Amino acid sequence: MATSIPSFTAGGLASGLDTGAIVDGLVQLRSAGIRRLQNRQAAIRTQVSAVGETASKLKALRTAAGALGASGLRAYTAASTSAAFGATASAGGAQPGRYSITVDQLAAAAQARSQGFESATAPVAGGTLTLQVGTGTWNVAIADGTALTDVAAAVNRSGAPVVAGVLSDGHQSYLFVNARETGFALGAEASGALQLTESTTGGTGRPLAAAVVRTAKNALVTVDGLQFERRSNTVADAIAGVSLTLRAQTTAGEELVVDGDAAATKARLQGFVDALNAVVGDVLAKTKAARDATGVLAGDGTLTRLGRSLQELVSRQVGGSGPLRSLAALGVKTTEDGTIAVDDAAFRRALAASPADADTIFTRAGDGVAALVDSLGDRYLDPLDGVLVSYRTSMSDAASGLDDDIARAQARVDAFRAGLVAQFNALEQVMSGLKATGQFLAQQEAVWDRRNR
Repeated sequence: MATSIPSFTAGGLASGLDTGAIVDGLVQLRSAGIRRLQNRQAAIRTQVSAVGETASKLKALRTAAGALGASGLRAYTAASTSAAFGATASAGGAQPGRYSITVDQLAAAAQARSQGFESATAPVAGGTLTLQVGTGTWNVAIADGTALTDVAAAVNRSGAPVVAGVLSDGHQSYLFVNARETGFALGAEASGALQLTESTTGGTGRPLAAAVVRTAKNALVTVDGLQFERRSNTVADAIAGVSLTLRAQTTAGEELVVDGDAAATKARLQGFVDALNAVVGDVLAKTKAARDATGVLAGDGTLTRLGRSLQELVSRQVGGSGPLRSLAALGVKTTEDGTIAVDDAAFRRALAASPADADTIFTRAGDGVAALVDSLGDRYLDPLDGVLVSYRTSMSDAASGLDDDIARAQARVDAFRAGLVAQFNALEQVMSGLKATGQFLAQQEAVWDRRNR
């Protein structure tokens, strides 16, 4: 709350004093306490904002650690020279291996088409077009003489999971209706994917006479001699942790190689370290107690303890029997300035020596890195009693509490100013009266002198 001190402008007309400047100067001196309170309040609110920034960075770290805790650190590549399929390996599920892939059949969506019409705007006989897609049924009312393009629009508005439009071969126009999804339910008949039934009652124009011209097909893919049938050309459950995208049919098996990707794994680790550094660097900057007190929260114990806990994650030992049981063993280190870095050479040696441990460091329940970060998150970010949450709340309350102190101090200054104004006004009135009396006496003296010459 800014202090506003209006100037007193009595002007000292009778006394000759600059009474306005005198009042303003005295009020400014009396207002020094208000300015101190306002500066203190602004500093507290800056600290509240600073703690909020730290909490946000800690949340981001918790998210990054949680992702590695769920899927593990290691990344994989799925490589093949085949143009018939593509493959993507995901972290946390893929395993190194070689597979023989044969694309026996691509999934296709069912399509229906009407008989030919003279043009896209040719009239269609009125009635009802019934669409059966899988287990759902939709009825589309057609007014007698409706243009073919308007029938397509009505089908699209019906809510049925299809796409309708008009095609022209240069001679005739056709209504087409495609199922949105490829394939059909496993164990069901392909004919159930899309069926059209027409009930014609009008006499203007021609009936649609629509029929299915392309039957739905499911994808068939053989992996190491075992065939999988799926509705889509994306098959995500044939090979653990690998998603296949089928593009063309093949007649023989083609090789797919799944292997660890050290560069991508390093990038995943670096992403976590970047999130960790964001919090550690933020805490170090805000608690810096240098000679010039550059830190917003210089020497603050709450943030200092958080920073120390985060730095300790580097050397914290994870249970288990593998040779890699800490981030430090994985090549993560604390630098001289307190931030975290990854030694690339040490990381690659560790990953090559014990790749499974790279996952365990993050995924192990209870004492894995992800579990430790999550525990820190609970301690500092819990909405009810989290350390940072409670800290922000208490500081916000302190800042708000100063509003009353500032208001009371301002009221005292206003009263002081009003008293000064009243006193100087009274002084001006007295001086004005004395001045008038002096002028009167001077006039009387002049008259007396003239009479007695």
